[in-house]
Order: sequence, then structure tokens, then C-alpha cells
Amino acid sequence: MATLLLIVIYLCFIGLGLPDSLLGTAWPAIYVQLHLPMSFEAVANSVVTMGTILSSLNAARMIKKFGTFRIVITSTLLTACAIIGYGFVPNLCCLLLLGIPMGLGAGAIDTALNNYLALHYQASHMNWLHCFWGLGAMAGPLVMSVFMKRASGWRSGYFAIGAVQMTIVLILVLSIPVWKAQKDTNPEEESVVIKLFDLLKIKGVKLAMLTFLCYCATEYTVVCWGSTYLVKNRAVTSAQAAGWISLYYLGITAGRMLCGFIALKVNNRRLITAGLSVVLLGAVVLMLPLPASAAPVGLALVGFGCAPVFPGMLSETPKHFGKSLSQAVIGAELTAAYLGVLLLPVGFGFLATHIGMALIPFFIAFLVLAMFVSTALLNQINSRENA
Repeated sequence: MATLLLIVIYLCFIGLGLPDSLLGTAWPAIYVQLHLPMSFEAVANSVVTMGTILSSLNAARMIKKFGTFRIVITSTLLTACAIIGYGFVPNLCCLLLLGIPMGLGAGAIDTALNNYLALHYQASHMNWLHCFWGLGAMAGPLVMSVFMKRASGWRSGYFAIGAVQMTIVLILVLSIPVWKAQKDTNPEEESVVIKLFDLLKIKGVKLAMLTFLCYCATEYTVVCWGSTYLVKNRAVTSAQAAGWISLYYLGITAGRMLCGFIALKVNNRRLITAGLSVVLLGAVVLMLPLPASAAPVGLALVGFGCAPVFPGMLSETPKHFGKSLSQAVIGAELTAAYLGVLLLPVGFGFLATHIGMALIPFFIAFLVLAMFVSTALLNQINSRENA
């Protein structure tokens, strides 16, 4: 039963990743067809991100009341309806409105399943879970690109992805007996619902949130600005830059698959430290005045190093804060992560406008050093309290 449920959870995370890159992939056609300014993609993405923040903040209370499987099924249905809805949008207003259920659904799935896996499965499965998210995130743009080459265009791409998501909803509904069979071993009933301000008073919570904020800021700064950096500072074409950025995604996905096996023998704390060291090495490669051909190596190292950090920190949450608080803390951690996605890449863009895009490896190095400090302090607090 536990293995069957794990397969269902992996499918959910493929579904979580599928729509993540769709808007960016389809945007060149969307903004032309809907007569929108090109820059409005950031507005549409911000609505989704704010929905995920709101959902993460309230996830512990909702899961305590309704249970993990009900929240996951309802939230996956929300995202499926939103994806299909994108295929019908006639204007900006509808586009923004659909971002609300998309964000609310995605945030609830992310928080609920990360906590469930952290409580019930080995750390290796957390790495593989996020590897499956990566597979979904890579597959979404590929599917969309196929439909954008046809007369049916981007709308049919959304319908196709929406159909896949609805299939996952059906699988979830059919898996309800499996969820119920696991209920006796599910400590979600014992979870504590606690307000964010009270949560922040607990030792180590702010450090954990800082780590997640810096991690996602690192990941999404490369996503948002990596291609621009390559074109402006490494003198490559836009097509080359796009190809080289794919190595970054490949590094994350392959790294998480590999780390799932390594986690069977090595604890999360060592994996996180090793991962951060590799990210720092990648940043140094990008800093050095090496030939342009060294840039994809640096990007691949950054991606590979990022691989164990996010899933490793999630797996450590019940160990740091206890099982009863883990759901609330993971909600706070993911809120910080989404804030990192929403704010810091924008802040970097402002700095780069005034200082130059060559700042990107130094910005990454700064964030990595902050994560070294925050994780070391968090581990120190945990060691003292368990002594």
C-alpha cells in the first residue's frame, strides 16, 4: 500500500511541475493574440505566486481539518480546471483571475505532499519526488511547443496539459482507499495549527525560512536572468543561451535522481553542505575570466549543486521541529521560498540594470554563503536541543 501510494504522490508532483513553465513558453503567442504588453507576463506570474503564498500559509489549518488526501484531490482539481481555463481566456482579466485557483491549488499540493513524504518516507524519496517535479516542468514546455507549431496553437497545448491533469485527478480519486488504509499511521491529526507570528518565535524557524528564501532566489535568478547574462556577458546567441540554460535544468533533475540513491547512505545535512559547495564552485567558474565555453559548465554545476538542498531541507523539517509542528513549519518554509521567487530575482534585475549583468555569479555566491550560515546555525540549535 505504501509503495502504491508513493507512485500516486510521484504522479501528483509530475502534475505539479507540468504547468510551471507553460505561461512563459506560450507567452510570445499569448500576448500578441490578446493584445497585451509583453511585460505583463510578470504580472500574471505574480498572481499565481501570491496564490501559492496564501495557500501555504493556511495549509496546516486546512489539512488538519480535511486531511491530506482531500486537500490534494481538491487542489489538483483546481489546477486542472485553471489549466483548461487558460485555453479559453479572451482577455487579461480572465488570465489574472485564473492565476488565483492555479496558485492556491499548487501551494496546497506542494505543502501537503512535502510534509506527508517527510513524515512517512525516507529522505531518498524526497529527492526523487522533486526529480519527478523536474520531469513535469521539462515536459510541459515540450508539449506546448508541439501544439504551438500547429494551427490549433497554444490554446490546444493548455487543453492537452489540462487533460493530463484531469487524468491525475481521476487516479487520485481511485486511490482514496489507499489513502484511507494509511490513515492509521498518519500523524496529521496530531499536527499543531499555529499562527505565523507564534511560529516565528520558535528557535530555528526564521533560519529555516531564510534558507528556503535564499535557495529559491538562487534557483529563479538563474531561470530569470541566466540567458540574458549569457548573451550580454558571454557574447553568445539567444539560441545558444537557451540551450546552455537547459543544462542547468538537467543538472537539477539528474542531481535529484542521483541524490535519491546517495541519501540511502549519506544523511541530509552532509548532502545539503555538499550541494551548496558545488553551487559555490559553479558560481566561481562563472566569475572567472574563462572562455565562453566554460559558462555551461558553471551553470550545470549550479544546477547539480542545487539538487539536494530543497528536498533535503524539507526532509529535515520534522527532525528539526518535531512531527507535530512539521506541517506548519513546512508551510512557512514554502511561503519564504515563494517570496524568494517573487521578490529577489526582481531585486537582482534592478541591481543588474545599474551595475551590470556580470553581477549574477557574485549574487549567487552571496546567497550560497547565507545558506551555509543559516543551515549551520540551524543544525547547531538542533544539536543543542537533542543533547
